[in-house]
Amino acid sequence: MKREEVIRKINEVTGLGLELSEKGSVNFIYNERNVLMHFDDDLGTCIIYVELTYLSPGAVSIVLPRLLEANFLFSQTNGGALSYLSATNMVSMNFMFPFSEATDSADFISTLNLALSVADGWTKKVNTMNDEAMQYRSKCLHNLINGVEENQSQTFVGTYNFMHL
Repeated sequence: MKREEVIRKINEVTGLGLELSEKGSVNFIYNERNVLMHFDDDLGTCIIYVELTYLSPGAVSIVLPRLLEANFLFSQTNGGALSYLSATNMVSMNFMFPFSEATDSADFISTLNLALSVADGWTKKVNTMNDEAMQYRSKCLHNLINGVEENQSQTFVGTYNFMHL
């Protein structure tokens, strides 16, 4: 089957020694992050799932709307979809690509590399958003403790842009 050929080619290039599960999945570690590829013969697709990073609990309510906004029409995600698992606070990225017997192995590996590169960029962005959200929370707490008037705090909220990356 084509998916075995692709995995063989990935193993040649990387030396990883990946093996497909009975259900058509394979996982590996890339830049200290989990990656899962699932080949679905019925749909003729390969789903690539890449873990990006964890969000601090205090950053979730600030960062998640920005991630949803980036997903809109895939306008900022190069065709990937950002996702969030609340049980672990993990932000991940998912890609779905056509995959069939006609898929060229070299082309698929290029597609995989592109997906991993996009995920690398988003890992940096999400880490920055998380850090900025936590700095904002700290600033708000500082203002509260020091008796900064509410309208000054609201001005800070209104002018802060978490998507200035």
